[in-house]
Amino acid sequence: MKKYIFLLVTVITTLVSCAKYDYEAILEQLRDHEERIQKLETLCTQLNSNVEAIQTILAALEQNDYITDITKITEDGIEVGYSITFAKGGTVNIYHGSNGSNAQAPKISIRKAPDGEYYWTSGDEWLTDENGEKLPATYTYGSDGDNESDVRYITPLFRIVENEWYISYDNGNTWRTMQALTDEGSNILFESVEYDSSYLYVTLSDGAEIRIPRCSTDGVSPKMMHFSFDDTIASLRDLTEKSASYASIFDQPFFSVLKQLHDQYGTVFSCYCFYQILNVDDSSIAEFSLEDVTDSYAREFAQNSSWLKFGFHSLHGSMNYAKETAENAKSHYDNFIKQIVRITGSTDCIDLVVRLQNFAGNIESCRAMRDCACGVLGLLAGDYSETSTSGNTSFDDYTVSGYYLGEPARTFLARKGRWFDSAEQLYFYPSCLRLDNLISAKVTEYVERFNTPDRYGRNSMMIMYCHENQMYRNGSINTDYEKRIAKACEWAITNGYTFGYPMNKIRMAY
Repeated sequence: MKKYIFLLVTVITTLVSCAKYDYEAILEQLRDHEERIQKLETLCTQLNSNVEAIQTILAALEQNDYITDITKITEDGIEVGYSITFAKGGTVNIYHGSNGSNAQAPKISIRKAPDGEYYWTSGDEWLTDENGEKLPATYTYGSDGDNESDVRYITPLFRIVENEWYISYDNGNTWRTMQALTDEGSNILFESVEYDSSYLYVTLSDGAEIRIPRCSTDGVSPKMMHFSFDDTIASLRDLTEKSASYASIFDQPFFSVLKQLHDQYGTVFSCYCFYQILNVDDSSIAEFSLEDVTDSYAREFAQNSSWLKFGFHSLHGSMNYAKETAENAKSHYDNFIKQIVRITGSTDCIDLVVRLQNFAGNIESCRAMRDCACGVLGLLAGDYSETSTSGNTSFDDYTVSGYYLGEPARTFLARKGRWFDSAEQLYFYPSCLRLDNLISAKVTEYVERFNTPDRYGRNSMMIMYCHENQMYRNGSINTDYEKRIAKACEWAITNGYTFGYPMNKIRMAY
């Protein structure tokens, strides 16, 4: 009898022990499951945040926006990302690096397609809609033209339901399942995110790098370099006369070089235009004008308006505005705006800080252009470097050609690199280095002199001064001139300069 009782006690004890073990195992599994769900939900939140962030970053590139603040995001004392504040684009959170979990997420990123636009990707494949069309990550024009209502872009949304990933392309109205492709603990959307005193560097999954400029610690916009071409009209004439053979504006040699420089360095350009070309034998006749320029490339010009703009220079090469009436100045400027909007399809292609012919403009003419639709915000004055055609090499005694400005404004403009006429509400900036009179081998030597504030009294803006006919003449490109611009770009990047438009700097001051 005692033997049976002993066996019964043993069995009961064993059963109770097993039950306790199974219960603890179940609790452990539940805890693991809950932890996994929590990590997936965290990944989902971070992924949606990064999608918003990358679109803000792309918009910053388009709008020449810059970063005013970067704050680290930490969890349990570990850095997991950055809070990025833009001057115009608000604040977004970017999550980067290993998430430290074994949870997987969709491998979403963006990639630039051959058309120059960014589209969403999943792994190595393009994300496509039900029609097989790539999903644009930035504003892009639809197939029906360049009507504003036809502009589209997609913001993917993600969610987790019962451990399954879902994606929506229509703001959450419909959802479809999506495979989790990332390696365990991998980055979300970005390969890496880093920054220094000049830039935020975002590396995409395909290795492509996006750089966004930062402002300096005193809140002033970053050091900036701007390139402009005076006397522009020959390239537009060539584009018009060969429109049957040019499928793109970038098939035209002059614009092709600008595009290559922009793609390589991020450079932006302004083309300051003559309205017409006078007949060589009879100067009373215009043999070509902006009215003759084709508008068949308007959509493409509009799509590249963030880095390629057009500004007024003069009616023609034999006229300046030192003695012109306000009525004539207004008429010439209004006609220019009308034609550029027709040619490019957008007021976004207009540069509102211009360089008038011979740096000349009486106060009546400058007022008239200021008060026009899309009126000027500022004027680029003469250059004061050793590369000026004036031949003056003594900076101490040099003042720039500054339209209607007298002393001490001209000297201040030369020494400080800026002048604001508060009475007329016009900004003035001196042109810096005239690339026409250099060879590429000398550019670095000369541009380095502008890195010496005690000599030139420079502010943070460098205006590089070019002429269309010096780089593009008789259908051919001056390759050394192209190298001069490249050398200046390389110096700018090395010395912490970004590329931008003076008018955007003015707008940020408002």
